[in-house]
Amino acid sequence: MTRTNHTDRDAYVRTVIDLYRKHPHTTGRARKADRRLAQSLFELRVAITTIEQAMALAEARRPSTHMPVEQIQSLHYFFNTIREIHFHPIENDYYQYLKRRRLHQRS
Repeated sequence: MTRTNHTDRDAYVRTVIDLYRKHPHTTGRARKADRRLAQSLFELRVAITTIEQAMALAEARRPSTHMPVEQIQSLHYFFNTIREIHFHPIENDYYQYLKRRRLHQRS
């Protein structure tokens, strides 16, 4: 692996972990297993936009009850949705809708 690839991988992993940590339904803490998964996603060439879309879709699929929902403990929670979108991308209009919906639900 060249130095550039190593730097690219490190930046990619940091970006994925930051997305995970800043997600409103996570604990905000990343574990070694989460970093390993992020490295694997880099090796599989999964786009950052795919991960962003998967997090939005997974959030939309969570139960929307008035009862508190348990916080997401690991990046692995999103893995199946990441895989789903990696192989079957969602339309950008739908992703924008999910983002607007999330903002509306928080206000």
